[in-house]
Amino acid sequence: VVWHRARGVNPIDVYPFLLPYSENSGHLLASANILLTRDEVLRSAKGTIAQAIASRYSVRQFLPTRIDEEAVHQAMAIASKSPSVCNRQGFRVHEIRDAQRIREALLIQGGSSGFLEAVPLLLVVSTKAPVFFGLYERNQPFVDGGLYAMSLMLAFHYLGWATCPLNWCASPGKDRHFRRAFSFPDDELIVMFLAVGQMPEQLLVPASRRLRHVMRPSLL
Repeated sequence: VVWHRARGVNPIDVYPFLLPYSENSGHLLASANILLTRDEVLRSAKGTIAQAIASRYSVRQFLPTRIDEEAVHQAMAIASKSPSVCNRQGFRVHEIRDAQRIREALLIQGGSSGFLEAVPLLLVVSTKAPVFFGLYERNQPFVDGGLYAMSLMLAFHYLGWATCPLNWCASPGKDRHFRRAFSFPDDELIVMFLAVGQMPEQLLVPASRRLRHVMRPSLL
C-alpha cells in the first residue's frame, strides 16, 4: 500500500483488473500480514499437531542469536523419522554459519534480497544421488528431500526456532556456480535452502488464505 501511494496509485483501483485472474475471487483481498508474538507462536508449536502445523509460518525477521549445534542436531534427529523410498534415508544437511558466506550463498540463490543480511544460519538440504537407481527414480530425490525438509521445518518450529524455506529451482549454470563456490559434494542433489533463526518478540507474517481446491480431494 505504501509503495502504491508513493506513486499516486490507489490499490483498490487495480483489484477489479486482478480479480478475474484469481480462481478464488476473495483470495487477493484477503491477503495481508498478521502481527504475532513469539510467545503465542511458541505455545502453539508445543500444542497439538494441528496447532503446530497451523502456527508455522515462513519467517523473514531474525534476531542475531546464534543457533547452537545441539539445536540443529535435535531438529535433524526429529526429522530423521521422515519417510523415504525403501527407507534409504538419502537426505543430508549442510550448515553455513559465517555471515559473509551466507550472503554469498543467498546472492547465488537469488530469492532473499530483502532479508539475507539478517539470516544467522543457512542450511542446504540435499539428497545423495547414489541411493537412487535409474531414470525411473529421477524425481524421487526431490520427493524424499521435500518430505525431509518439511519435517525439519516442523522440528525447528517445535524446538522454538523460526525458518524460511528458499527454493533451488536453479539453472545448471547456477547450480555449478554454487557447487564450485562452496565445494559442494558432486554426488548430492540440492533440494532447497533453509534460513533458520530466532524470531523477534513481535513479527509480521503473511496471512495468505489457503485455496479451496487444496483443501478437498478431487474424485478420480
